[in-house]
Amino acid sequence: MTHFAYPNVKRNVFIGCGRFTSQESSPGDEYTLVDKLNAGNIAEIVDTAAKLSPESSFSNYKIYLKKDTPVEPYVGDSQNLAYLLSLIHCGRELRLSHRDIWCTGSIEQSMRLKQVDMSGFEIKLKAFLSPKNRDKLFIVPAANIQAFKHNCHEEQCKIIALNEFQQMKILKEKPSHKYILAIHATELERLVNSLFQRQSAFQTNSKKTACVLLGIVWVFILMWCFQYLTTSEPLVSPETKRICFYDFPTDCIEQFYHSSKTTPLFENLFLAQTNETNKQCRCYSLSTSASLATINQSLSHYLQVNAPNKYEAIPIDNTQLNVYFNSGFIH
Repeated sequence: MTHFAYPNVKRNVFIGCGRFTSQESSPGDEYTLVDKLNAGNIAEIVDTAAKLSPESSFSNYKIYLKKDTPVEPYVGDSQNLAYLLSLIHCGRELRLSHRDIWCTGSIEQSMRLKQVDMSGFEIKLKAFLSPKNRDKLFIVPAANIQAFKHNCHEEQCKIIALNEFQQMKILKEKPSHKYILAIHATELERLVNSLFQRQSAFQTNSKKTACVLLGIVWVFILMWCFQYLTTSEPLVSPETKRICFYDFPTDCIEQFYHSSKTTPLFENLFLAQTNETNKQCRCYSLSTSASLATINQSLSHYLQVNAPNKYEAIPIDNTQLNVYFNSGFIH
């Protein structure tokens, strides 16, 4: 678990670090929840975090604090940078796998990193360079470190600029030596993009959520297609067709009409007006998707025309079936 640690000085004595971490719940009893940092420029810190990582405002992560010396009140604007990076860590994944990252520096308006008191900084630097300290990276304002290059050189600690830091393996593995990362006042945004993944955890979760929703939509589409294809509905839309009987005995047609009304094929059969002058012609209409051949087959069953009588059917334009009865024979 990585912390953003801010070193503290009291009466010119180093009293340890306050260590921020971003977690969904408290990592242990020694941690306290930080609802709001006790700093005079808290508004600038929160605004800067919102600009550099909008997702942090919607994250379920919270910031917890652990003190090296629990009884000491760790205060001061030098903790601003550590708190800012912790806020951003709530919404963006960290590239580094270091034990803890030391930070110092105040945050000004327009996302600028401000240097800290030089006398207090010297004490913090000595604490970082001490063999007792096992942490390897200290992020500091560039304006603070210039006067202490010789101290770092004597302790075999390398001072690196942001451009050099972005190209080093320090981003991918734990370093064997200590490093001072010097940040200029206007490099705060570049620092954040170097430390954290550009694709935030929030964005990753949003994409996962979108993929899940898209998958659900596809499932519903496939289910609808399956239901549509397997539903036993006619492939041809119903249309109005006519049946015209020529020279059929009236009682024969009447018997057919009343008996056929109980079948699905002819249940919507009704008498249609006809302009035929021949009184032996009677026409019926029905709305159906069945072909004229199917209709003719059913008609021959219901009409029961037996030899030597003759039954002939002629379809016309696929919409009208003309049925003829040879009245020269007795039905």
